[in-house]
Amino acid sequence: MRKLKVVAWVATGVLAVALVAWVAVATTFETYSPYPSSSMEPAIDRGDRIIMWANGGDSAANGDVVAARPGGELGDMTVIRRVVATGGDSIAAEGGHLVRNGKVVAEPYLGSAMSTEDFGPVEIPDGHVFLLGDDRVISIDSRRYGPIPRDAVIGTLAGTGPWTRIPMYLTIGAGLVAAAAWLTLWFDRRRANASVPPNPNVSVRPSPPT
Repeated sequence: MRKLKVVAWVATGVLAVALVAWVAVATTFETYSPYPSSSMEPAIDRGDRIIMWANGGDSAANGDVVAARPGGELGDMTVIRRVVATGGDSIAAEGGHLVRNGKVVAEPYLGSAMSTEDFGPVEIPDGHVFLLGDDRVISIDSRRYGPIPRDAVIGTLAGTGPWTRIPMYLTIGAGLVAAAAWLTLWFDRRRANASVPPNPNVSVRPSPPT
């Protein structure tokens, strides 16, 4: 009984922490699952669970993967793309390579056989970013809809994979363990109270007539 009570209190504590973490994730991050496109492969695979910092676009820098709503022909669709140029930059592709401000950009995140079809140069206005998908063949990005304002950026990539579900798993698991432990304690206490024999030394005096 004592061990079970310890388990119940520990599970309740873990449940409280997990709930706080879940709320923190819900208010600090944006999650996208499963990701329906292969436009960011190999960095993000189709079907990956993605978690984004909900930090807007003010700090988005070249190389960052961001979630954004470009608007225009895409309406309110959210896209996941990589920032390759910011306000004041000139961006182009020449000979299959990305060129920013006249210099070839190293892009180790691209697949080994991936190249970028020639475009540009495009001058990026202040307060805007230019987005490209890592799969340059299929991606619909700023080559089509142009630079987007920073306030159209929702946030930057925090991570991908099953670890993003940890707060949810902890909450469910700790909740089940705590509920089972407390219910077992309650039933054991009721059973113990019901099995206590009456004390023969205690007599019950009848109530006086009224």
